[in-house]
Amino acid sequence: MTPTPTYLYYMFAMAMLAVAAYSLALLVVSIAFRRPSGWDVDIAHLAMGLSMAGMFITDWAFGPNAMWQLIFMLLLAWFVVRSIQAMQLFGIHLSHYLIHAAMSFAMLLMYWFPAQSGHGTSASMSMGTAAGGARIEPGLSFLLAFLFFASAVFTLASPNKGASHHGTHHRRYALHGSTEVAVGPQDEPPPLTGAAQAVAAPWLEDASHVVMCVGMGFMLILMI
Repeated sequence: MTPTPTYLYYMFAMAMLAVAAYSLALLVVSIAFRRPSGWDVDIAHLAMGLSMAGMFITDWAFGPNAMWQLIFMLLLAWFVVRSIQAMQLFGIHLSHYLIHAAMSFAMLLMYWFPAQSGHGTSASMSMGTAAGGARIEPGLSFLLAFLFFASAVFTLASPNKGASHHGTHHRRYALHGSTEVAVGPQDEPPPLTGAAQAVAAPWLEDASHVVMCVGMGFMLILMI
């Protein structure tokens, strides 16, 4: 099997760091303009970007294995709960929380079944060696990778830009039976201005999600 070119590891690692930096900027904008919608995704992408950069270039990894596992366990629990709440409120649908729950689960798998897929110091040394040298189940890895690639394609093709971060239901609406009822204007977040408006552009939010999905899918395939 032809080894993966070293430059690909660096390319993906830098892309992950770019997503992390962008997610931090989005989080700052959300706090500054009191816009709670999407902040959980920003935190998740920030953690995933920093963590995955250390998986592609293992010399860049930092923090104990247990810390990252705790972070992604909490994110997984959060997105599962939010998915259930969204379905209770809006009915059965493919909530954007579901894909982020799957991404959090995939991050846990990467720590539970580390492989020497990164460039630099052995990934097993930097991430902790899996018990008995266990490897991730190929079928599960391929399934998750397919889901992430499909999410990237769906996000690019969707006319509803920004849905990867905020969902398909606008915050100012609540479903009551089969009727959409507008919530009062006091629930509207203040409008973005200047640089904040450029940072929070819906197409940029979707682009960060696409890059994260592609990077995570590629890593899952490398770990088989």
